[in-house]
Amino acid sequence: MAALAEVSGTVFLITEVDWQIRDGGKTLRSENPFYGVSVPFKGKEWIWDIAPRPEVDPAYDLRYRVIGGYRNFKNSTRAAP
Repeated sequence: MAALAEVSGTVFLITEVDWQIRDGGKTLRSENPFYGVSVPFKGKEWIWDIAPRPEVDPAYDLRYRVIGGYRNFKNSTRAAP
């Protein structure tokens, strides 16, 4: 995040903010790919069913929650605690 805030031009960030292992409609496990570092802004958010069964595992699905659309990244990150 700090490195992106140093870019002098416009930054457009699209990233996953949650990884989920699912069994049908039930979330079995959820992980934060930022390992606890919060994303200090909001944008458009959507679900990406990136690997429905059996792509990764015959019993489970992999789903990402994704956010994107940050055109003023430098000012957004300055407001972060």
